[in-house]
Amino acid sequence: MLRACALLLICFAVGLPGCGPPQKDPAVIAYEQLHSAVRRGDAEAFVELLGPASRKTLADRVGASPDDTAALAKRVGVRPDWAILDDLPRRARVEPVEGDATRRVVTGPIGGMDAAIPVVLVDGAWRVELFEARRIEPAARDG
Repeated sequence: MLRACALLLICFAVGLPGCGPPQKDPAVIAYEQLHSAVRRGDAEAFVELLGPASRKTLADRVGASPDDTAALAKRVGVRPDWAILDDLPRRARVEPVEGDATRRVVTGPIGGMDAAIPVVLVDGAWRVELFEARRIEPAARDG
C-alpha cells in the first residue's frame, strides 16, 4: 500500500508541471501590455514598449529624442480614447520569424482582416514595432 501511494505521488509530481494553461509567448505579452498601456492612457509604458524603429518614427513625428522616454511620453499624450485602439487587434497570436529567434509577428483580427505587427527582442525584452504594422488581406493569408 505504501509503495502504491509513493508511486502515485511520484506520478502526480511528474505530471503536475504539464497541467494548467499553456504559457503565452513573451512577444504576445509585450503586445498585450502595449495595448493595455494605451487603454490606461499610460504614455510612458506605451513608449517603453515600442521597438527601436517605432521609437525613432515616433520621435521624428513629435520632435524628441528616441532615447528620451519621458520626453516622448509627454509629447505623445496617449489617452484611453486614442483612435489607435481601433487599429490594434484585441485577440492576438504569435508567429515566429523563420531563422530569427529575436523576431516574432503578432497577428490578430481587425475589421475582417488580420494585422501583422512585428515584435523584436531588444536587450532581453520584447518590444513592439507598432509603426511597422501592416494589414494582411485574406488572400495573402491563405496563399
